Amino acid sequence: MASAKDEAINLLSLDGGGVRGVASLVILHEIMLKVKETRGLDRIPKPCEYFHMIGGTSTGGLIAIMLGRLRMSTEEALYEYDQCASKVFSSRNRKWTTATEKFRATALKEVVEDLVRRRNMGEYLVDHTLQYDSKGQCFVCVMPAHKVGEPRRLRSFGSSGSKELAAVKIWEAARATTAASFYFKPMTLKVGKRMTEDYIDAAIGCNNPADYLLREAAGQFGSGRRLGCLISIGTGTREVKIGRAKRLRQTPRFIKELLGTLKNAATDSEETHRHLQAKLGGYPKAYFRFNVPGAAAEVHLDEYLKMGILKSSTATYLSDSLVSSQIQTAAGVLGSNSSEHGLTLGHTDALDKDQVVLSTLEAQALGDTSRFFTGREHILDRLDVCFAERDTGGKPRREFLLYGMGGVGKTQIALKAADNIEDRFKHIFHIDGTSILTANQDYANICQQQCLGGGTTNEMKDLALRWLEGLSDEWLMIYDNCPDQDRFKPTLPRRNKGNIIYTSRSQGFQADIPAEYVCEIKPFEEADAVDLLLKIAGREHLRSDAEEIKSAQEIVAAVGYLPLAIASAGAYIREGGCNALTYLQRFRDLNVRPQLLSNPNSDASSPVRPALYTALDLSYEAIVGVRRRKGRSVVGRAAECALQALNLLCFYHNERIPVLMIQRAATERLKWGSLGAYPLSDLTDDPFMNATYLLSLHYPEGTWDNLPFDLGVQTLQRFSLVRLPPNRRHVSMHVMVQAWAQDRIVGDARERQALVARMVLIESMVISWKRHEMAWMRLIPAHVKACLAHKAAPVTHDPYQAILDYKLGWYYTEEKQFPQAIEHLSNALRIWKFEKGVHSEPATTVLLDLAKVYHEMGRAGDAEHAYLEVLERLNLRVANMRTEDRERRAQAKARLRRQARGEELARLLPRQESGAKKAPDKETQADDSAEDEESGDEEGQRDGPAAPPDAPGFVLSTNATPDEGRVLAEHLIEDVLSVVKRKPRQYTPDDLRFEVASVQTGLARLYFDQGRFASGAELVLKAMELLRQCEYPDDIRVWALEDELIRRFRGGGDIRHWGRRTSALRSFPRDAYEDVAAHEYSFVWRIGYACYLVNENSWEEAYRAYESIMELAPLEYGAGDRRTLYLMRKMAWCQLERGFFEEAEELARTAIERAKASYGQWHLHTAKCLDTLSMIILSQTLDVDTGSEFWSVTQAAYDSARSALSPDHYLTVRLKTRLDTFCSPKPKLKPDDLDDDVAEKNNELFQTHKPKPVNLGTDGAGENDDFFEYIDSMFADDYPETREEYMAIVNAEYREYNRKKLRAQSEQKKKKPNIKKPAVPQAVPGSQAVSSSQEAEEDSTTTENPEPPRREHEDVSKGKGKENATLTLVVGEPNFSGERAHPSSCMDEGTTEGEARTDAKGKGKALPLRRPGPQLPIGEGTSKVA
Repeated sequence: MASAKDEAINLLSLDGGGVRGVASLVILHEIMLKVKETRGLDRIPKPCEYFHMIGGTSTGGLIAIMLGRLRMSTEEALYEYDQCASKVFSSRNRKWTTATEKFRATALKEVVEDLVRRRNMGEYLVDHTLQYDSKGQCFVCVMPAHKVGEPRRLRSFGSSGSKELAAVKIWEAARATTAASFYFKPMTLKVGKRMTEDYIDAAIGCNNPADYLLREAAGQFGSGRRLGCLISIGTGTREVKIGRAKRLRQTPRFIKELLGTLKNAATDSEETHRHLQAKLGGYPKAYFRFNVPGAAAEVHLDEYLKMGILKSSTATYLSDSLVSSQIQTAAGVLGSNSSEHGLTLGHTDALDKDQVVLSTLEAQALGDTSRFFTGREHILDRLDVCFAERDTGGKPRREFLLYGMGGVGKTQIALKAADNIEDRFKHIFHIDGTSILTANQDYANICQQQCLGGGTTNEMKDLALRWLEGLSDEWLMIYDNCPDQDRFKPTLPRRNKGNIIYTSRSQGFQADIPAEYVCEIKPFEEADAVDLLLKIAGREHLRSDAEEIKSAQEIVAAVGYLPLAIASAGAYIREGGCNALTYLQRFRDLNVRPQLLSNPNSDASSPVRPALYTALDLSYEAIVGVRRRKGRSVVGRAAECALQALNLLCFYHNERIPVLMIQRAATERLKWGSLGAYPLSDLTDDPFMNATYLLSLHYPEGTWDNLPFDLGVQTLQRFSLVRLPPNRRHVSMHVMVQAWAQDRIVGDARERQALVARMVLIESMVISWKRHEMAWMRLIPAHVKACLAHKAAPVTHDPYQAILDYKLGWYYTEEKQFPQAIEHLSNALRIWKFEKGVHSEPATTVLLDLAKVYHEMGRAGDAEHAYLEVLERLNLRVANMRTEDRERRAQAKARLRRQARGEELARLLPRQESGAKKAPDKETQADDSAEDEESGDEEGQRDGPAAPPDAPGFVLSTNATPDEGRVLAEHLIEDVLSVVKRKPRQYTPDDLRFEVASVQTGLARLYFDQGRFASGAELVLKAMELLRQCEYPDDIRVWALEDELIRRFRGGGDIRHWGRRTSALRSFPRDAYEDVAAHEYSFVWRIGYACYLVNENSWEEAYRAYESIMELAPLEYGAGDRRTLYLMRKMAWCQLERGFFEEAEELARTAIERAKASYGQWHLHTAKCLDTLSMIILSQTLDVDTGSEFWSVTQAAYDSARSALSPDHYLTVRLKTRLDTFCSPKPKLKPDDLDDDVAEKNNELFQTHKPKPVNLGTDGAGENDDFFEYIDSMFADDYPETREEYMAIVNAEYREYNRKKLRAQSEQKKKKPNIKKPAVPQAVPGSQAVSSSQEAEEDSTTTENPEPPRREHEDVSKGKGKENATLTLVVGEPNFSGERAHPSSCMDEGTTEGEARTDAKGKGKALPLRRPGPQLPIGEGTSKVA
């Protein structure tokens, strides 16, 4: 039953008072009878049909639940209340064993549960069928038993401040609000996810909840909604008096009376009534109070037998003529939707400055144009065209909107435009639109200036508006700082006349103004910004000073080219006498920056203007005002989400904050259990700081609900605080908006909010080998750096801290920041060892990642030790699982034996006569349950799970009927519980096999890097055998390992292998085929095929294959990742073989720069890149002596290899051999200024020491001899004067000679019949989007991978797409007999390129591709790494 948007809000407040609550129901019943008579209805209406919100304390809370949540009529409520009182306060329910709890609470629980079951409207207090402005909303007041003070409210409607809302059931709320001291035991409720708290009724301090009812209503419906009436009903009055003890023996009696008096005073509800009467009594029909005089003194809280007397007293009270008249008036207000008093909810609760006239709020004069005005010519031209001179009597109205963020210079542009065109208008007016009051004051000033009359401000405003409407002359109005569109229209002249320039932070006016007359004001360009700074700072004479200009450029860049911030900086420099560099240092000091930007600034031609932070504060207050006025409507919720988003996003880098980060964080928090372990709502009590709603989820799918975040950022964009691109994939904000948003959060609140931002950012990092997950790491480095720079509050939950450290360690590993990665992974490992045990799965997983970090950063010894330790731990887990499996089987056998003996014994014993036991009566059951309660087995031991997760998402609107909505709500809660309370998956033996295979492949890659090829190949074969023992022997991971071995030891295999692979992949179902794109095999497969092309000398095709992989590699893996470097080396070699020396050299040098940036100089990958460049240079030069570029590069490669590898490693030996073979000392030459005789001798010297032919290919030496004969013919007449000139000419000829030779070979190969090659897809359909993989090169053997796609085709399961069963691999060290004989001889992969065929002793060791490996002893119930 949604109410109309402009309907007056009616409120009902119900006092506490035990059984005296029946008087409240009788009074309310009389009111509803009068409503029926007034409206001419056929039945007595329900209170939930007329009251928008009902609030109650104690027994009033129970009645509020009946009338609001259970939607009962007053007749039904009276009957159920009588039944409840007779059961709860009966003598049979009395507890005689304790002095502090007179009655058992179980009876009340059973009564309410039975009532809820009969009403069939759901069991939880929250009602998901309610819209934000529905009628029948209710709440009850409770008080923490150990912290008496501000009462808590349990609501049937959503609220960001209620942490336990979604978990409280109806009977729990009823128990908590009626848990009166000395009558019932406290009620234990769950707060958040990890804590519980005892609650009692809120009679002390809040027995009359009318004040809190007004507060709740203003927050829910908005402070701008009209108030219909507030009806407050009490449970009887009493006199509060204190006697005295005349004699000593009367002291105990006096103390007892004194305590009773103090209790009565504390629970007195009339004080609240007197306060409201003083505030609202002067407004007719706004506030009604009904309370039976003396009823509280006649009937105590538990005297249910006197309820008949109380009803009679209430009837007598209602028969009074004055009371009857008030009842009639209240019924008339309820039925008429009237609001004669003119009050809004903002008047009754929190004062709204937009609705209440403040004497301190005055309109500010706009002043004159700044004499330092700079730039903006194109905007001024548009204004000049819009307001061109005309002679039409001011018709039609012309309007122009200037909008933008605060401090961007909108007002100054409007003033400058008015100065430029003032001769076209007879009148120019300035209106301050900061609030309705300031606008009215400016109109009143116009009235006074034009002598239009006097009166109040509103009267003078009306006179001024009528005068403006009647003017026939042209007039111009600058309406500065326009508020919301629907709020400023009453302050505009109504007739279509005049000219108006609007300035606003909001974009809400664009729809009403033609697009050509709307202009967004953006910050300055750098030149204008520097010019303005120098003008204001008084340093225009230093324009030629390069250092001064550079400092000025740094300042304007630091403030984001924002005019108001530039003006503030210039004024500070001029007045403070400091230079630009000093100001910049102070600005970057976070403790000084707020002071610099908060002080008002002025120049000589204008009055004081607000500083930048003050201007931005106006935008913040405007959004807060929208939230306050609109309540929990869509607009109000959007404003609240906007503030939450602003306070979260300001801690990241200000540009391109990905929306995907919020989505990933939301789903990851559910996946890792962070919702319950460390809820965001526990970190703050400020609803505008609570980011829980921004990370809401849809249940049971567990997907992100993007509506709150989208509404929030759209609201921020409307107020020009953020920018959204058309695709809305990221959010950006001005650097000064970011600084202001950070600086306005101070103290501990800032540290807690920084922690929230850090948690959201780190949670968005998904640990996975999928390529799109790895590509995500490329998008967030700037945000990680900015966020981690802020001081954050410590995490108080160690397991959650371990999760954050683990994810950060993963991130730093991908970013090649290895020291930070080791620090965070080590901390996570320490926590998991303590929390879960040394051999637990989390500790093992983190240790495995540490091993990979050690490996990649070049610490081979630490890496091998860590790998072996992980294998040892996994073997222990295997042994434990086998032991547990044996024990389970033994226990199962023992149970079967006992069962068999029992059945045999039952057959032997005579059957006893059976008889039905007498069922206990209900009273006995009640007594038994009561005794259980006393022993601690009460409602605290609840059935079912405790609660849904934090903030499952707020419901903005719904069209479901109440019954349908309740069913949907109950199903929603069940779905939430099924997701959040999901039982951990049982581990299987296959899971441990996957883990062991992952560790073995990682260790194998380490051995390959160390040149231990035989050991590495054996480990890969063992890993393959383990994977084949799993459920799916044709797992894609097995394919990856097979292709890895084929690539390393067989030069890429043959065409038949890749044809079978392609056919098998094409046979996959569509969804499974797409999964391959995210798997590492998509990368390994394409790399292997490219290696096959290299082995076939198809250089152009190989280059294209590598190039297609390279398109996404930098984004997916990083520009300096080993996989990207591998591709660059391969592409360089392909270009070299095609004769494109320059492109090859550029690729190699780029790879070297990236390798040094990622891994440093003394690393294996740097040595490999230098080795590649060395061979490329060798192809272009004959100058290979000591001191040449070739020598320098080769020596650097050798030094790096010797530092990172062992002396007998194949790469170290190869580089050493190359240095010894080619590099010899240079001949010593005489000076260049030689005479003819000396020159002749030099010719002989050159003949003697000319470069020797270098064997660079497989061709005979005859071709090299032809080349040198050609060189000799070139210098037949004379040699150059210097060796440098000679070598330059020879090298150029040599380069061209090799280029022509290689291209001729390529052309000759093209003429040969093409080998039929399989059509190898790029990866999968849609591979242009970011996708994922793992290891690329020789460094890449399969480790942790996602679950493989299930193979459903029989041909694949029968062996198609796999290699022959017995393929022989020759494992050994590389052959260094020649240089450039084949690309594999110079590439850094050793046996990876099929080059190695012998071991160190010249003997090959044959290994079958598949051979039976040792069976890993694995039992049932093993586990898997996530």
